[in-house]
Amino acid sequence: MKEVVTASVQHAMRAPLRARFKDLPTSDMKEILLQRMLEENYDKGHEDHKMAYEALQKSIIRDESEKFEATS
Repeated sequence: MKEVVTASVQHAMRAPLRARFKDLPTSDMKEILLQRMLEENYDKGHEDHKMAYEALQKSIIRDESEKFEATS
């Protein structure tokens, strides 16, 4: 029962955030997330956090490369 309540509360709390950012392109959301991670020194924390930070950076670089190749 506790898990159901927790999941419901988390979903309800994320809904306004989803609504606010739903029209943003994925690349913009990634940039916003990366900036927040930098501000909070996310890359200096737990090993899982470092890996998530690095994966996001690589994803942004890959997106930029694909965009560049599409315009070339």
